[in-house]
Amino acid sequence: EIAVIVADGDIVPGKAETGLIGSTTFAEELRKARNNDRVMAIVLRINSPGGSALASDVMWREVVLASKEKPVIASMSD
Repeated sequence: EIAVIVADGDIVPGKAETGLIGSTTFAEELRKARNNDRVMAIVLRINSPGGSALASDVMWREVVLASKEKPVIASMSD
């Protein structure tokens, strides 16, 4: 299986809401994919104009951890 995680909106700390990428929610979804033995790779689709630097760092940390265990491919746009 390949996990596809789609994030669309401004990056904010905490939980996701409509039109916002919540760093906590994003990290939880990425962690689930990383820990799932059936998932062989992770594809991230991030459509965001930007947002909180701290929230982005929380998301980046999970991407780095996941990439140590399985391939992570990211597609980014605004």
